[in-house]
Amino acid sequence: LVATKLADRGIATEVVSEVPPDADAVLFLGGLREVADIDHAKAVNREAFLAAKSVAARFAHRGGVFVTVQDTGGDFGVSGSARAWLGGLSGLVKTAAQEWPQASLRAIDIERANRAAEDVAAAIVEELLTGGDEVEDHAREFPAGRDGW
Repeated sequence: LVATKLADRGIATEVVSEVPPDADAVLFLGGLREVADIDHAKAVNREAFLAAKSVAARFAHRGGVFVTVQDTGGDFGVSGSARAWLGGLSGLVKTAAQEWPQASLRAIDIERANRAAEDVAAAIVEELLTGGDEVEDHAREFPAGRDGW
């Protein structure tokens, strides 16, 4: 849904299972998956790390865009959500921002709650295209009326 909505706005997208090393941008949505336990959350963090590793040389030299999206309650797990183990995604982005100074990096935390997938996808695209320049964006803190955040 996110890829379709980006394409609708004229942004070329491709859904892949492995990030190619010549990618110009990476949007990692693994942090939105259901995680049954800590081991599943750790596996998501590892997937994100491998995605970052695949573009690291290119992004360090030429820049690029790397964004992670997670659902840890909209507050990056501060409220004690069991999904807090996904917090490594935002840590990865903060580290990569130091190592890839020419790249644009963001970690977005969006609370899915009982929202339809279509609404979550629309909110992610809106944040990608119009959000601020903070490395971490707490989706819960956005004012009401902004796609229900």
